[in-house]
Order: sequence, then structure tokens, then C-alpha cells
Amino acid sequence: MSRKKLSADVKNEHDRFSLRILWMTIIFSIFFNIYISQGSYGTIINFGQAVYYVGLSLIILGILIRWTAIFKLKKVFTVKVSIQQDHKIIDTGIYKIIRHPAYSGSLHSFLGLGLALFSWLSIFVIFLPILGAFMYSINIEEIVLESEFGKDYINYSNNTKRIIPWIY
Repeated sequence: MSRKKLSADVKNEHDRFSLRILWMTIIFSIFFNIYISQGSYGTIINFGQAVYYVGLSLIILGILIRWTAIFKLKKVFTVKVSIQQDHKIIDTGIYKIIRHPAYSGSLHSFLGLGLALFSWLSIFVIFLPILGAFMYSINIEEIVLESEFGKDYINYSNNTKRIIPWIY
């Protein structure tokens, strides 16, 4: 997507249906994942209960990461891509490490859910579609933030990774 200046009315809400896409993807993936996990499709059996506890730990870790991100942003956190009044770049705390910790935390939780259901196939069914929907939303969000904050956001982007610390 090209990075261009946005008009004042577009900056307030520039979602491009990403929220709808995200929710439809999450709902479909979770229900399909639960259906798949009821069968023996791709069952993880070699690791027993350890897989369940790793999955549960990822769910809890993901929730903690997401809540930390939301509490750090306070009133500028929204589920729709938009610029709020008094919006500024937050580059401290968890935002010093990654730009999109709320998405990262959610992805931890969805990966954990796939593991907790003991199915390699369910990991792919729940994680990959949701990752794709999140990446779409992240791309839109970054266009809006770069348009609003210019070089400040570009510098911040150059010094932090998107969703995986020190990697991506």
C-alpha cells in the first residue's frame, strides 16, 4: 500500500474494513478450530499434557501482553484504526520493544489455543488466518500513523519490530 497524506476526516477513521475482516476471521477460525479439534485430525499425541500446558501458558501470556499494551495506550487505544485527539507515539514500556503488542498478545493466545486443543491442524486453522487479518490491520494502522506523525513514526518503526521482539 502506498504511503500518502490523509485528509483530516480520513485520519479519524481509516479502518478499510479491517475490524470486520478481523472479527469474521477470528469467529470463523475459532469455530472451525473447535470442530477440527473434536476429530483426530493432526492430533498431537507424542507430548501429552505438556502441549496443553504450553498452550495454556501462551494464552495467559498473550492476555497479559495485550492488557499491558492497552493499559499503556490508555484512552488512545481503539479497536478501529483511527487517530485520537492528543494522540502521540508511545515508545516506552512494551512499545519500546514492539510496535503492535496488542496484536502480538492476541497471536500468542490464538497459538496457545491451537496447542491446548492438541491439534497441529487446528494451530494452522486458527493461527494463520488470524495472522493474515492482523497483518492487514497492522499495514493500515502503520499507513495512518506514518501519515499523522511522519518522520517521527518512521524513526520509531526503524528502531522497533512489528510483533516479534528483535525478529519481526
